[in-house]
Amino acid sequence: MVLMCPSAKHHDLAIVSIDPMPEQQVTFQVIREVVSDFMVNEQHVVITDTQPTHLGQVFVRFKN
Repeated sequence: MVLMCPSAKHHDLAIVSIDPMPEQQVTFQVIREVVSDFMVNEQHVVITDTQPTHLGQVFVRFKN
């Protein structure tokens, strides 16, 4: 008998929401830059991808 742990899906993915959002309309490029700057410079994590989502402002995929 072989026991296997189920593989972790999406363990490298986070949903980011910005609260409060600016009152004026903001492009996704601006949101991407703000999130990337915070994650890389403040949290010291490596981001591999960012995409818009209806669940928040952005999906962030991390290297680790």
